[in-house]
Amino acid sequence: MKLVTRIGGRVRDALASLDRAVGMPQGSAAVAAAVAAAGLLLAWGVSSHRNEARIKKIIQDARARREARMQLDTAALEAVEAKLLDSGKAIDAGLVLTKSAVELGKMVASREITSVALVAFFARRALTVNGALNAITETCFREALAEARLVDEHLDSGSDPKGPLFGVPVSIKDQILQEGMHTTMGSAAFAARGASGADGATMAMVRQTGAIPFVRTATPQLLMAPETASDLWGTTNNPYDGSRTCGGSSGGEAALVGALGSPLGIGTDIGGSLRIPAAFCGLTTLKVTPQRVSLAGIVAPRGPPYVDPSTGKAFGFTDAIRAVWGPIGRHPDDLEAVLASMFSPLSHKLDATAPPLLWDASAARHVSGSRLRIGVMAEGDGFFKPSAASLRAVNDTAQALRDAGHTVVEFDGKAAEVDKAAIGYLALMSADGKMRAIRSGLGGERMHSLYAKLLLASRLPRWARIALVIPLMRAAGLDRMASVVWASRAKSVQESWVEAGLREVRRSAFCRAMAEQGERLAGGPLDIVLCPAYPVPAVRHGASCGDMSLASSSCFAFNYLHVPTGVIAVTRVLEGEDSLAASRGEAGRDLIGKVASASLPGSAGMPMGVQVVGRPFEDEMVLRGMRAVRAAAMASREAGGPLGDRLALPSVPTAPTAVPGCL
Repeated sequence: MKLVTRIGGRVRDALASLDRAVGMPQGSAAVAAAVAAAGLLLAWGVSSHRNEARIKKIIQDARARREARMQLDTAALEAVEAKLLDSGKAIDAGLVLTKSAVELGKMVASREITSVALVAFFARRALTVNGALNAITETCFREALAEARLVDEHLDSGSDPKGPLFGVPVSIKDQILQEGMHTTMGSAAFAARGASGADGATMAMVRQTGAIPFVRTATPQLLMAPETASDLWGTTNNPYDGSRTCGGSSGGEAALVGALGSPLGIGTDIGGSLRIPAAFCGLTTLKVTPQRVSLAGIVAPRGPPYVDPSTGKAFGFTDAIRAVWGPIGRHPDDLEAVLASMFSPLSHKLDATAPPLLWDASAARHVSGSRLRIGVMAEGDGFFKPSAASLRAVNDTAQALRDAGHTVVEFDGKAAEVDKAAIGYLALMSADGKMRAIRSGLGGERMHSLYAKLLLASRLPRWARIALVIPLMRAAGLDRMASVVWASRAKSVQESWVEAGLREVRRSAFCRAMAEQGERLAGGPLDIVLCPAYPVPAVRHGASCGDMSLASSSCFAFNYLHVPTGVIAVTRVLEGEDSLAASRGEAGRDLIGKVASASLPGSAGMPMGVQVVGRPFEDEMVLRGMRAVRAAAMASREAGGPLGDRLALPSVPTAPTAVPGCL
């Protein structure tokens, strides 16, 4: 109080001196200063009001644009549906709904169904389930139906199909450049931009499979959240339980594919953005080795100075932790259809910086009777304990793999330094401080409430972390939270270099551990490592960020290590596994554990998956491992024992009726 009084006195003395210096009546300078301050405040208020009005108008226009396009597309769809009914070519849901995308491609190629009928069926299905999901940001039914007609004409002429997904509709994450479509990424700033004038390289690789894009799906604002919500498009729901999140940032894709509203989706991943939604929605996906894939045609959700305006390439943490794009679906075969195109000569042709490492289908093939050496890391990365359901998913899958004849041994993640990976990920992602890279793309829009606690934590000055917050947390026994607070500080160039160097050390340690532990325990280097996909089932809306963001550590770890990893759904939460006791001690550990545990009640029936991890550039082996997991789980199911019952996926409840899911 004395300090405030002293400062106030000095301000008054300074203003009085100014009066005397300019020969004005006493108090005039103070009045002038007050008027100037009031003017500045008024100008700021007017500017802020105008900016809010501008953002609101952008959002209104974007939603109106979506609605107008959807109405035109629906009208075109209805006309096609009428013709299909008249000709007897309309598709029965039971014929295609649970088929894999590759199977649908074969049905189109054999002329069992037409591409037009298939596109029309899934366009209608997507509209139907979207009422409960809110997953769609833009439709392109007219364009898709026109492409489907060309497919049918090509095949009816006796020509061979152009790719394994020739004539099959696929959904596209609203981050990928597509001709005539808008790329908004849940952001008003990007929604204000015009539609793309051409397909990007990524879309060209998707089209090389023969697939037809028919709808675009939602993301969180600027992508950096494990939940899909934005002021632009609203919140996207989980197809199993509308009160829970579908994950993020490829959440719109997972919600739509999980509700059988799309046969296959295309998304991206920099921190679990494919794998978390796949785990939450009962699907499968594969995050490839980032150094192997081109990101040309993927829009970076950043603004100046973090983006090169001539190329769109993003700088900052995206160099330290590299993103990937990839498929999300219901069957490993569908993933391979896209991966084979991703790692084809076209990739290097479109982007000379992409390494010409072609997909090796023989290395990805799982042959009945073949044996893999598999390490099991049941407790995950060690940063966050998996819930009872997540732990059982790993252990039951491991047992099914043993029963199938594979060599399955325990993998010591701590010896491989996996327990340090999540904190290392956070250290690199937060190096610029105050979330500057993410905020650079806002264009005047406020950050969504999902980011509120993360933004607050990022703004803590270093001295406050050292002198106040961290000591208090350690005194309270919150060591995990304290490590998060310290890792998320802004860093000097030297500190950032050290963190990047540590990542390479840990990456080597992980690969070395797979070799050495495999030699010691399994008679040869491990082919894959099995671990939890996510420690808990899909959480309630609003719980995945802030307090609980580090529950995603099981995914962060492998983005940090730059190794390929896939997720495949294998089971569901059983009765009794949705209790507080099933949190296995996390509930009382700290705020992260409490929030995660609070999401367990009512989660019975939600899907649970496992994660399959491999060495860098061995993406084919990871897919082979995922196929082995699926085959073992199916064998356990067919055996009819308790293990088989636990490994059976539930039906997928969607509005208006439940439809069967598939493993």
